[in-house]
Amino acid sequence: MDSERAASESPAKRARPKSLHARVSSLKLPTLTKICSLAVDTDNTIFVGTESALYTISPAGGRLALLAGSENEKGFKDGQGSQARFNIPRDLAIEGDGSLLVADTYNHCLRRVSPHGTVTTLAGSGEAGFADGEHVSAMFNRPTSVEIAPDASNSNIEFVVSDTGNNAVRKLSVDETGNWFVQTLTGGHSAGYRDGDPVSAAYQSPTDVAFDKTGNILVSDKGNNVIRYFDRSTGTTSTLAGT
Repeated sequence: MDSERAASESPAKRARPKSLHARVSSLKLPTLTKICSLAVDTDNTIFVGTESALYTISPAGGRLALLAGSENEKGFKDGQGSQARFNIPRDLAIEGDGSLLVADTYNHCLRRVSPHGTVTTLAGSGEAGFADGEHVSAMFNRPTSVEIAPDASNSNIEFVVSDTGNNAVRKLSVDETGNWFVQTLTGGHSAGYRDGDPVSAAYQSPTDVAFDKTGNILVSDKGNNVIRYFDRSTGTTSTLAGT
């Protein structure tokens, strides 16, 4: 009886689920300062953006290598590898071919980096502004997030951007002539808080975008302290969470 009582009063020892057996470790790498962005490819290659450069960390051995940009010099310049320049790349997204999309925030543009480190500007001129249109005639104001549409393909390329300084969500796609084209999906007015259609909806400093499983867009509306929901089929913005 005493042994039964002791067993019932003692805490049971349970095996931990395998998912809880995690180990935290630090990679021994050269010092990286002022890290702005991070992305991981399907082969576990890690991409890291600092204020002026992009690096890769290999999955085998954790080797750090400069992909593009300068270790300590900001700027705006396309080119190969260390000849290119960035100015605070806030967000990265990885395409199917391994190319990297970059929201180059203080160059007010969207860049693409090939797997071999060749940097090209897809849209934006390096100057802050607000304009839809083709390639460098389009203008952004501090784009901080870029996401690839889940239904994107080689023939139907679409990226969505949170254009923070313009209080807007923008789309970057290839038009029928094969040129990159920027279109405002919603917002773009002075800062405000309104749900509704693309003309009437208003945002305040949207800083991040993400697609849900249906392909519609979630927006982190920083200045309004809410999460917004943009329905791509109707163009309607609603508030999902927050007040």
